[in-house]
Amino acid sequence: ASTEVTEPPGAGGRPRGRYATWSQWQGASADPLLDGVAAFHEESAPLRPTLRSLGAGQAPSGLILTCADSRVVPSVITRSGPGDLFTVQNVGNLVAGTSVRAAVQYATTVLEVPTLAVCGHSGCGAMRGLLDGTAEGALGDWLRAAEPTLEAFRAGHPVGVAALRDGFGEAEALAMVNVAVQLDALEHTGAGLVGLFFDIPTARVLTLDREAGEFRFTGLGSEGPPPAGA
Repeated sequence: ASTEVTEPPGAGGRPRGRYATWSQWQGASADPLLDGVAAFHEESAPLRPTLRSLGAGQAPSGLILTCADSRVVPSVITRSGPGDLFTVQNVGNLVAGTSVRAAVQYATTVLEVPTLAVCGHSGCGAMRGLLDGTAEGALGDWLRAAEPTLEAFRAGHPVGVAALRDGFGEAEALAMVNVAVQLDALEHTGAGLVGLFFDIPTARVLTLDREAGEFRFTGLGSEGPPPAGA
């Protein structure tokens, strides 16, 4: 099996290479996960020197905390590779629980990363559940850690106000406020802080201007910024 999509970019609506999903190159696979592992082994030769150099340890340039949503792939939206980012993912990209605190401690005190990033995204089920109050069981327990985000949003947090002004829906505006609130929880580390928001339908990553209290598109692509609220 090969993960390389041979059509030119945009042909048939299919991305190439590292951007291809399992369904785009495997077809009807009975076990897409293991087929993906097999394809990795077949095509990993160019990567082996890099991995060999990383065998003795890591020195990432930063930590990124993103949602566990399957559409949010940190290495894709940052164009990073092995060893670049210490990555943590959970439901709602929350700075909560022992696991996240341990990861932040390890990244800042052992790996001494200079940057901590938090990335939210559009269509976040955690933010929708938080907004609607519909989450139950373990998910409901977990999202209690996000109650400060909901309170900040309802109190008129500037990031939320800006997002609604720009045409984003409530759940997306709440997700943006959540990024700002989680960054506040990381202030004590002394590391540089970066807030990101992945707008999935437009394939655009917005960056938080903490001083201005709003997310902005700062990409260099020729297509320009995403339509507001798209």
